[in-house]
Amino acid sequence: MQKYITVKGAHEHNLKNVSIKIPINRVTVVTGLSGSGKSSLVIDTISTEGKRRYIETFSSYARQFLDRVDKPKIEEISGLLPSIAIEQVNPVKTSRSTVGTMTELSDYFKLLFSRAARLFCEKCSKEIKRDSIEELADFVKKFKGKKIAIIFSVKKPTKFSNEEFQTWLSSQGFTKIFSRSKTNAKVVAGRFAVTNKIDTGEILEALELASKLGKNYFEIVDLETMDVLRTCVTIFACPTCKLSYKRPRPALFSFNSPIGACDACKGFGKTIGLDLSLIIPDEKMSLREGAIKPFNSEAYKKYKSDLLKCSEIEGIPVDIPYQKLSAKQKKWVLEGSCRKSELAKPKWKGVYSFFTKMEKKSYKMHVRVFLSRYRSYDDCKKCEGKRLKKEPLNWKIRGKDIHEWSCLELVDVEAEIKLLLKEVKQSGFSSGKIKATMLILDEIKNRLSYLGEVGLNYLRLDRQSRTLSGGEVQRINLTTALGSSLTNTLFILDEPSTGLHHKDISNLVNVIKRLKNMGNTILIVEHDSKMIAEADMIFEIGPGPGEQGGKICFNGSYDNLLLSNTVTGKFLRKKGFQKKIIGKLERGTEYVEIRKIKSNNLKNIDIRFPKNKLTCITGVSGSGKSTLVENIIFPALSRTIGKLEPIKGTFSELSGYESFFDVVYASQKVLQKNSRSNAALYIGVFTPIRELFARLEESKARKYTSSHFSFNSNLGRCSSCAGTGYEEIELQFLSDISLECVDCKGRKYKNAILEVKLRGYSIYDVLNLTVSEAYDFFIEHDNIKNKLERLKTVGLDYLKIGQSISTLSGGELQRLKIAEHLNSKKKKSVDLNESILFIFDEPTTGLHLADVEKLVFALKKLLDEGHTVVVIEHCLEFISCADWIIELGPGAGVHGGKVLIQNTLSQLMQTKTNTGLALNELLTNQSIKTKTSALKKNNDVEKKEVFIENARENNLSNLSIKIPLNRIVVITGVSGSGKSTLAFEILYAEGRRRYLESLNAYARQFMQPASRPDFDRLTNIPPTVAVEQRVTRGGLKSTVGTLTEISHFLRVLYVAIGKQFCPDCNQSV
Repeated sequence: MQKYITVKGAHEHNLKNVSIKIPINRVTVVTGLSGSGKSSLVIDTISTEGKRRYIETFSSYARQFLDRVDKPKIEEISGLLPSIAIEQVNPVKTSRSTVGTMTELSDYFKLLFSRAARLFCEKCSKEIKRDSIEELADFVKKFKGKKIAIIFSVKKPTKFSNEEFQTWLSSQGFTKIFSRSKTNAKVVAGRFAVTNKIDTGEILEALELASKLGKNYFEIVDLETMDVLRTCVTIFACPTCKLSYKRPRPALFSFNSPIGACDACKGFGKTIGLDLSLIIPDEKMSLREGAIKPFNSEAYKKYKSDLLKCSEIEGIPVDIPYQKLSAKQKKWVLEGSCRKSELAKPKWKGVYSFFTKMEKKSYKMHVRVFLSRYRSYDDCKKCEGKRLKKEPLNWKIRGKDIHEWSCLELVDVEAEIKLLLKEVKQSGFSSGKIKATMLILDEIKNRLSYLGEVGLNYLRLDRQSRTLSGGEVQRINLTTALGSSLTNTLFILDEPSTGLHHKDISNLVNVIKRLKNMGNTILIVEHDSKMIAEADMIFEIGPGPGEQGGKICFNGSYDNLLLSNTVTGKFLRKKGFQKKIIGKLERGTEYVEIRKIKSNNLKNIDIRFPKNKLTCITGVSGSGKSTLVENIIFPALSRTIGKLEPIKGTFSELSGYESFFDVVYASQKVLQKNSRSNAALYIGVFTPIRELFARLEESKARKYTSSHFSFNSNLGRCSSCAGTGYEEIELQFLSDISLECVDCKGRKYKNAILEVKLRGYSIYDVLNLTVSEAYDFFIEHDNIKNKLERLKTVGLDYLKIGQSISTLSGGELQRLKIAEHLNSKKKKSVDLNESILFIFDEPTTGLHLADVEKLVFALKKLLDEGHTVVVIEHCLEFISCADWIIELGPGAGVHGGKVLIQNTLSQLMQTKTNTGLALNELLTNQSIKTKTSALKKNNDVEKKEVFIENARENNLSNLSIKIPLNRIVVITGVSGSGKSTLAFEILYAEGRRRYLESLNAYARQFMQPASRPDFDRLTNIPPTVAVEQRVTRGGLKSTVGTLTEISHFLRVLYVAIGKQFCPDCNQSV
């Protein structure tokens, strides 16, 4: 019988009493226009309530440290599972976090190196092996019929004579000396004739004694031939170079631990240094013209005059371009004169000396700001950017140290791991070591396969997490969820197809279905047609955005959606935006060309794109699109107009840039949600609106300035709520309550301010206008009208201009950001043959196909104004509207970085590239099809049971059991047999620990999650709740109230609504 999560009467944000039934253990997609209420339903209602209910099982002490989850506005929700939301955000800011640490692969590699790596001497490069006493005893027993001695070396004290030394050794019980020199003596620790009856204990005792007194170095010799049979070392040390090394442990291989991190850079891999390209940005300038940029300011022009004066004395030309100076002359400019200065002649100390001097004044704020303009992060000279000390790099697996492993792309790491698995099986390791190593390798292999399936195998383990896009972070978190093996959990995904090429989406679908087959329920917010087609159930919210949405327009299968009259159904049938496909561009089209580009994985490529056209750069994830735009196109063209953007790569020639007077780059950086910011503030119309109010006669009479009409200023905002419109009541471990401000009734302003009206509208009334209404209201004010027009162009005409940015959806934020970049104030007359180059990085993120069509229209208007647009994009419907397409590939990472085609759409569709094939499928109506039968049949859940393998916690002896899910299971046995260990210390602790991994790091530090219990594997475990037997008495302060937490709620209740009475007269205070 099918079970459901039932939601009744959801009215969060713009939702209008929505009631739906979401099937459990199925993939459900929620789609609809941007801003229609998808995230309000899925994230703000269902996800929030699922998380809140599970967190309610934690103690009140723990809950006060967690993010307080507000109870969503909903009548009833039943059948809800503990939920984990995998959203499109990249919260990582620190450079210590890498792909390896995020995916936990770094932890497994540290374990692997501590167990299976081989040590090589850093001087002689010979392999170092530590001898085991047991193995050495077996070695001695092989020499049957021979007389064997175990000897160690002792250094003779300088004050001892030979007789005194001999007497001292005898007193210690050593009467036999094997050999002697002036400073050393080789002493016999034990000798024996090897026979079948020899006592192994006697050999072990002699070996241990020699190891102890010889300080871990000793020898096994043949007493008949006097030959050394084996030189033994019982520590990690080179017998040749006498260098010793620490025993391997995971912390030694971590750049986040002081044990393994480089001392100079503290494990960051980079140190702050001076960037010569910022100090001398234009080498075509001479020293007199101001080639040394810091000397051009008024504060430091004295140093420029000193440089010119000393240059004339030294014969350094000051009127030729800096780039034409000889290497020796450049060295003199930077490092100064080495000779001793004659009394009459001033001495130039160099540009670097100037910065050293400034460093001593860095306690001053303005000096720190000045220095920051000329600094850059360079590879640490001590570790060469490897982040680790030398010692951990001496340990190698398959000839590579841990840094070299982390520099490999994940696809290459996977291939190496498969080869290593074969080697370990055939190695001479002990059975225990082989088993432990195989377990680690299996975990690494599984995680690598998950990352490959979601299209991330082009990443490297050492890639910094903060450089990842939101889509990449989301897919990494998705693989972490797979690796956690949780079951009976609600996983919520926010547009997982973001940043994925059409080719990679099939693999993503398989990963999501595998998560479903582990017994989980998947709820996805999605716009991609291919992802929608694979859902078991589809809901569409609409019919319009904002206040026009918030209703369920459709629920059913993909086949029924194609037949419906909803916005999504129409666009899925429409296939593209009905654009006429052109064969070639008109004659006389001018191009921007960049030749011989080298950066990251770009391999000496040439690219060109036409001016005054829409160019789309596409290709599979990791093929080099962002590298091309961020490292080369944007900084190279920015430098031609005087902007100092760092170029991270090289190119030989740039042409066709002369007509650009500005370069605008809209990156993937997400707008920060701020409750005090609104659309009017963001696009810059709030200030001119306030100035209009300040110019009114009534304002002048009351001496009101524009600041009086800002809710962020003390002059005009309500003093009770500080201009927020609501008051927040903190309830400690409960969620805070927001109530409308009693004084201003949610209007944010003082009453006196609202009495001033512009054509009958107060400032509050104006902020409550939609973009479309405000456009008509300010039709005569060009500085306001033009900016509002941009919002209308990108389809945000329904938005209230005073609506808080924190309430906007991802798609609305994306379009707001685009509108800001399209701001008309940045434009000059095209008659002057001057234009702007606009560069957008995946602008369709979060947009429905209907919104994409409006975006294309907005970009076409830019082309009509004479500008040029370059876009990185995967959306096929958008690509089909481009005038020129550049496809990179064919693969990701080192397998990409080549230009497959740069031509028009018609030429692309004649090729066999990934994009060409996908566009053919889209535009020839081949992709309107139902879900494949293979996937339809995939409804059987993997066997519903928790599987524990080799549990060894406390007294459990490699216990392996299967526990059926959705059943009542009793564990019994005599007292002390291990029942509680199995139930609480393994099942409960691990289920809770895995769920807590989904919470933020700050919260986890207060939750005190237990360390991982001792077992080999545990799969299919749901989040757990324990109701333990109370075996200890509470203290004197413990009551029924504290135990049930009722007293905590009463405390909060008294703080919120309690009345104070005088203890003497009993009158209300």
